[in-house]
Amino acid sequence: MTQTQLFFGRGNVTDTAWRSFQKSVITEHFDTGFTVVDTDGSWKDSMGIIQDERGKLVIRLHNGTQSDEASVAEVINTYKEQFNQQSVLRVDSITCAEF
Repeated sequence: MTQTQLFFGRGNVTDTAWRSFQKSVITEHFDTGFTVVDTDGSWKDSMGIIQDERGKLVIRLHNGTQSDEASVAEVINTYKEQFNQQSVLRVDSITCAEF
């Protein structure tokens, strides 16, 4: 299986806005299941200043089909557009999983 990890910076995204996004977008596209973890990290902006930012990590196991890939892309693109984010970090790895 493919394990996809999506790191969403929260910036000014409120808890209420995140819950709404999770319910209406993530759940719709990842209807076979996913896990959400709170994160707290840092990054360097274009001015070289370290920015601290809370975030969310969404983990999804899937088969890597074209449909799966389209769902991941849709979640990423919707988040970037809806919350004016520059990026969502995506990490994919092949894993052995059993349910």
